[in-house]
Amino acid sequence: MPYQDLRDYLQDLKKSGELKEISTPVSTELEITEIADRSFKNTETSPTLLFTNPDGNGFPLVINLFGTEERTARALGVKSLDEIGDRIREFTRLDPPKTLNQKIKKVLQFAKIRKYAPKLVKKAPVQEVVLTGSKADLTRLPVLKCWPDDGGRFITLTAVVSRDPDTGMRNIGMYRVQVFDGQTAGLHWQRHKGGAAHHEKFKKSGGKMEVAIVLGGDPATLYSASAPLPPNVDEWFFSGFLRGKAVDLVKCKTVDLEVPAHAEIVIEGFVDLNEPLRVEGPFGDHTGFYSLADLYPALHVTAITMRKDAIYPTTIVGIPPVEDVWLGKITERAFLPLMQVVLPEVTDYALPPEGVFHNLVFLSAKKMYPGHAWKILHGSVGLGLMMLSKVVIVLDEKAPVGNSGACWREVMKQADFGLDLAETRGPVDALDHASQFFTWAGKLLIDATTKWPGEGRNLPQNPGVSPEKVAESLERAKNRFWSLPGVTGVSVPYFETGDDGVYSPVFISVNTASPGEKQRLSEEILNSDLDGWNKWVILLDDGENLNSPFHCWWIALNHLDPVRDIRIRKIPFSPPGVYGYSWKESRMLWDSTTKTADGGFTRDWPWKVVNDPAVIKKIDGIWPELGIR
Repeated sequence: MPYQDLRDYLQDLKKSGELKEISTPVSTELEITEIADRSFKNTETSPTLLFTNPDGNGFPLVINLFGTEERTARALGVKSLDEIGDRIREFTRLDPPKTLNQKIKKVLQFAKIRKYAPKLVKKAPVQEVVLTGSKADLTRLPVLKCWPDDGGRFITLTAVVSRDPDTGMRNIGMYRVQVFDGQTAGLHWQRHKGGAAHHEKFKKSGGKMEVAIVLGGDPATLYSASAPLPPNVDEWFFSGFLRGKAVDLVKCKTVDLEVPAHAEIVIEGFVDLNEPLRVEGPFGDHTGFYSLADLYPALHVTAITMRKDAIYPTTIVGIPPVEDVWLGKITERAFLPLMQVVLPEVTDYALPPEGVFHNLVFLSAKKMYPGHAWKILHGSVGLGLMMLSKVVIVLDEKAPVGNSGACWREVMKQADFGLDLAETRGPVDALDHASQFFTWAGKLLIDATTKWPGEGRNLPQNPGVSPEKVAESLERAKNRFWSLPGVTGVSVPYFETGDDGVYSPVFISVNTASPGEKQRLSEEILNSDLDGWNKWVILLDDGENLNSPFHCWWIALNHLDPVRDIRIRKIPFSPPGVYGYSWKESRMLWDSTTKTADGGFTRDWPWKVVNDPAVIKKIDGIWPELGIR
């Protein structure tokens, strides 16, 4: 049976031992963040945490609702998240029914899906308490200040409801909301999102734009606000489809919008289109860096409705992995069938957490002709919010896209960086800090499939080198890297004993005094003969953790603008042109270091999200009594 509401879900978690109730008074300023982040990253069970008395005000708060893959699947009523994709696939099959039985089955399918449409009810638990005027006070809620340099307190696990003034269609988005004071808050809807599109339309006529912010509800409804649905698909309908039961909606008290009747809290209000935007942020964001302060519209609160015993749901983001890994995994699994409608040759894909959803995409595909990979690559970056992807890589049909290390080794094996990659430009996520221009930057497409005849690969086969010789050449290469001025660390994370080739990128941390010095170092690396160990080198700042491949990729992808930061060198044959193209080897270097004004970067560069040392020390002291395992 689908969960009716949040407390139904919490009761189930309690029965299974996945809910940890914490009565110890802790602060909503930084302390709950530290506990939740530590629990997610460092405990075996990553339990859901219910703080019964945060700040000592008796208003309960719950966090880490989607803490593991198994729990996330159960939250949506499935044994595996792949089941969601299977259900969607049934409704996206394009083959027309041919027999009478097939036609009947198709009709029954559409009749079945119609029952998931949301239903309007007159009474709702979320309106047991209605607060208006000065009593509708946002500061009564246990809103977190998540990270030390946040611009204030932020409501994070939201479903922000607005309506298109032209079509009347609803949009629901998961946007952060900064509490300015008791009656006003900042709405951070980014320019590519539905709420921002509605705002732009309303601005043409002025007046007021009504908004409702929903907090809590059943798990499917919580997730649906974050789903990148097509504009004509209603999120409440999608929620009903996911949970297998229609969502009950109720009309708001002071705005003309509908919200889930079984939510915990609803904030109603409006945006005054005639007033100036307000400064919102900074905020420790899901990229692991602070998104900088910027101008966004302000919500004026007209009412707060809630249950009598309302529970405040929240989440945190920051340096990955954190809870939003599993929200992203739902999206990844659910939208594979929709991608396959347009690109049926795609067999699977993954959005690795180190790529923070939009920085990296691995695709596996069934290749059917020379150059087919490029059709897939160019097609994928035009699909919905895939347009924001920075690095997209296509691999062979059976490639394990969920294993990043294996995928990177395949890239090293299969890709000639002089022929198998393309740099292009396009929109990027608003949180991308490496782009020279806001939401507009370079993209990198890589064909890492096995090459067919006719794809320019008529070189003689590499006879292979003994693993012992490969290990010896690696030591020589490391010694050469270490001898270069400015190099402070070298890591070759995917080298495996027994390899007979160079199948790992090389990460090098550097400390260079000027952009010119880094440029000279890059030239030295690209021009040195290092037995292929400089086929792909990635430069990181001094002090980064080279012992963690996850950390290295997280930094490398965040700090990269492919058009600006990638250099390719092609090593020519002698004589040239013997084998059909004019180079025998290609090398690639990424400059994934911090960009500065003296190097020509004109935007502000953000800083990493880390907690206050005093808070970390305090939680160290009380951690044993919290009993989180």
